[in-house]
Amino acid sequence: MRNWIIIALILLVVGLVGAGRTMGNEGFFNFGSVEIDQQQAMDATGVKHIVLSFNSLDVTTVKGSTNEIKASLTGKVSKKFLESTKLNISRKADTITVSVDTKNGFTFGLSILDLELRLELPEQQYESITMDNGSGNINVAELAAQTIKIKNSSGNVQLNKLTANKLTLNVSSGSSQVTNVSANSAELDGYSGNITIEKLTAQKLSVKAGSGNVKMIDVDAELVVKAASGNIRAEQQDIKRPMDLSTGSGNVTINTDEKPASVEFNFTAGSGTFRNQWDKNSNDDHKQNIRFGDGSTPVRVHTGSGNFTIGGR
Repeated sequence: MRNWIIIALILLVVGLVGAGRTMGNEGFFNFGSVEIDQQQAMDATGVKHIVLSFNSLDVTTVKGSTNEIKASLTGKVSKKFLESTKLNISRKADTITVSVDTKNGFTFGLSILDLELRLELPEQQYESITMDNGSGNINVAELAAQTIKIKNSSGNVQLNKLTANKLTLNVSSGSSQVTNVSANSAELDGYSGNITIEKLTAQKLSVKAGSGNVKMIDVDAELVVKAASGNIRAEQQDIKRPMDLSTGSGNVTINTDEKPASVEFNFTAGSGTFRNQWDKNSNDDHKQNIRFGDGSTPVRVHTGSGNFTIGGR
């Protein structure tokens, strides 16, 4: 009996080594998987609304060169999911919906679902573009709409060259990078992950960060930024719009190319120091007001535990 146990263990080890070599030579995501490549297109004449709804995949949108909406689904899936994984484009009146069926349900054994969707949207002014993705990275570029709303549960998000009356981004877990955006109002929420905003123009920008840093570079907008735990940094030419910046635990830094001409800073803190690098002084008082010029632009900063620094970029 003991000999049979030893032989069984030897066979098990040999099998594991063989499987390991297979996955090592072919790659983990090739083990028991097949490639998928699906294409669909639809005429976009008269389309005003775009609805994108996905479960778990990477999404990239680009500006199209024709009047068709083109979608390409590629990647790898387990063989058992090949038939149930389907790319769909449908139209009802002036609304086009793009979705991907991944009806995998609960299964035993190794399950692979590694998909990427590439979407070409004709260059035009849409009334609304909405995207809801469960898990995956999102890259959206060169779109214009009255409202753009993007929600991603888990994964990094990149937005570039967007024009909208209202932009809304909600990311549960993952970093967000927003660049070259023009909007009347922009709302960015991130529960876990850093948020970077560069060259955004808006009447008002609202940012909520749960756990992560917020960095704004050359943002021209009234700022309302709240971070539960993380640093807040703003870098710009001058301060011409009101700011309301608060963090529970973290530092706040405002760096400008020019010394503020007409700004009143109001700083409150549970514990922290106000460092004025323009006038080369610092103060540990937990409530301070400092005025530059006639103070026509209000800047309110609050830290539960953290320093506030102003100075040159």
